[in-house]
Amino acid sequence: ELTTEDGRWHPFGNRTVDGTDNTWQIDLPRAEIGFALASNYLYLTQGERVAELKFAGSGLAALSGKTFKLFLTTEEGWYETTVTVDQSPVDNRYRLQWTIDGDQPAIVPYDAAVHGGTFATPYPLLKAQLVQTDSPDYAYQALKNITLQSFDLTVVVTGKRNMALSSSTGPLDASKPFHPFGAAPEDGAVFTLGDKEIFQKSATISLNISWKAELDYSDFYHAHSSGRHPKTKYRELRKGAWALDNDLNILPGAGEAVETPIILGTDALIAPDFSDNSPFTSADTAGFLRFRLYGDWGHSNYPRSLAYYAKQGGSLPKLLYDPQILDFSVNYTASQHISLNNAAAYASEHARFFHLHPFGEAERAPGSGTVRLLPELVPQSVISTPEGPVNNVGKDGGEWYIGVEDLAPPQELSLFIQLAPGTADPLLAKPEAHVKWWYLSQNNWVPFENNDLADGTRQLLQSGLIRFSVPRGANTDNTLMPAGKTWLRATVETAVDAVNQIVGVHAQGTIATQVMESTDPALGAVALPAGTITKLRQPIGNIKKFEQPYATFGSSAREEAEAFYTRISERLRHKQRAITQWDYERILLQAFPQIHKIKCLNHLRFEPATPTPIYRELAPGHVTIIGVSDVRNQNGVDPLRPYLSLADLESMEDTLRGLTSCFVRLHLRNPIFEPVLASFKVRLFPGYDETFYEQLLNEEIIRFMSPWAFP
Repeated sequence: ELTTEDGRWHPFGNRTVDGTDNTWQIDLPRAEIGFALASNYLYLTQGERVAELKFAGSGLAALSGKTFKLFLTTEEGWYETTVTVDQSPVDNRYRLQWTIDGDQPAIVPYDAAVHGGTFATPYPLLKAQLVQTDSPDYAYQALKNITLQSFDLTVVVTGKRNMALSSSTGPLDASKPFHPFGAAPEDGAVFTLGDKEIFQKSATISLNISWKAELDYSDFYHAHSSGRHPKTKYRELRKGAWALDNDLNILPGAGEAVETPIILGTDALIAPDFSDNSPFTSADTAGFLRFRLYGDWGHSNYPRSLAYYAKQGGSLPKLLYDPQILDFSVNYTASQHISLNNAAAYASEHARFFHLHPFGEAERAPGSGTVRLLPELVPQSVISTPEGPVNNVGKDGGEWYIGVEDLAPPQELSLFIQLAPGTADPLLAKPEAHVKWWYLSQNNWVPFENNDLADGTRQLLQSGLIRFSVPRGANTDNTLMPAGKTWLRATVETAVDAVNQIVGVHAQGTIATQVMESTDPALGAVALPAGTITKLRQPIGNIKKFEQPYATFGSSAREEAEAFYTRISERLRHKQRAITQWDYERILLQAFPQIHKIKCLNHLRFEPATPTPIYRELAPGHVTIIGVSDVRNQNGVDPLRPYLSLADLESMEDTLRGLTSCFVRLHLRNPIFEPVLASFKVRLFPGYDETFYEQLLNEEIIRFMSPWAFP
């Protein structure tokens, strides 16, 4: 929303400056800048979940102490937490570590309808947004040059319960006590465990089992039909077949716990699958662990033992052991290495890396160049001043975006840009090729070729047309900016205030030149107000509507006879060639009536790259021209500092280029005004009004010291 009274705005950002022209406040919302990581390893549905993201690359020391706001995808939106970068106590690598408590929602795959954005990924998503503060030392400055080689993502889950369990007799309900091998387990009975969250990862698993009772064979019946104490082994279901047995006894001992972890190896059992868990069926080909019982507790022999006791007498058989689990959960640890300097390795991982831009996002896969941690924006610190380049946050590079609807590249686009005259900083040196133009193609900004761009605004110094030949590569389905538009971008790296402020931007613009038919000599000096021209004199079928949104410009009155003779006399003397100082001054005064006075200084060179501007007096081939503006008929101009606008200086230089020797180097600059304070005592003759003559004397002194203020 524009808050200025006249609706004008700076194309490269509004700033608040202090008395020394330092920027301490950006009058714009903070940009949401950061990165995002999508990975199936972020699929974390239950339990206490601890995640650690370690960085590998260059320049990472700048991350220390920086704060990121993390967002993870849930079924109803985003889970949010704030984390500060620290170093791992294990290997001193910089990392982000966060914990999701067991009562927090599940982290699920990204859904554009729920989470917004345009991330092209089926995986759960982590957004890490850099926390910007009100300090002038913006965090982006320190982090913008960090390059990445890889990420290492590690998740540690404790107490996961929502798995698919089944025994030889069918599915099991883990929410209450259950018999993993059936109510009367026999040799060969199985307990099958399935979980898509775990088995799509390369994980190390440990089981948390609370049995109904410890197994002490002195207390229970143990006339085993197999003649051995029971134990278990496990198998993994891969590619439709159960792998070889692996030793892991999960049965209870006399106070013994299950300590041996299950290591799934480097390959996950299944491809990423985020659907609900389901019990094992014969149609399943992967993604399950099966524990097989070797031996039994004599359940098949126990009825015969009771019958023998009833018939023959003797000792009453001990009670059967009831292998029942009261509580069951799983802990697991899984790690994923995500390469950002190897395109083939990156493509093989179930992970994607994105940059978070202020207006969108874009995947940044390994390619020909290095991958940065944060999106690469326009340089943010170097500016041009009368004293030369200065590192100063706030006086930095900026970007201006223009979205055009219904454009069908390759197509010509004509934009009329109305600028507010005189709003550029007149003391800044306008760099060559200051404003660069780009178009968005496949989430990459591509510069316009020189022959595809015609800039009639003098690098945003005067109102005019910019004509673009938009190439075929400019697509509208990008994610870096809102889709549905063809996006153009103007950028400046230095001298942000060396452009005028914008009043309006209009597509399908053109410029018409008035053909004078009246004999009234003053008619040409009258500007036609906005809206005067409402239609074409001769209708053109392809043009449905015509609009004049602004007053006409560039008009002048017909030349009077006296001015004609003066111009001709001067022309006969300098012959339209700038050789002497007099020639330079008269040519410019004639061509630019808005100039009050011009001073030409030959053999003098202006060097801005010093703390104080220097005019080097012994510099053959250099010509420096200093001018002051005519304050008449101008609004908002300080009469004591009547600077020429940057547009005027550019036009003056263009005028002289074709009239001077090719060996002359021109420097057109505004003067350096030095404030002078005169302090003295005055005695007036008796009878004179002191107040009146004090003001009159002050005005006369100013008139003497600054004659340009009273033309």
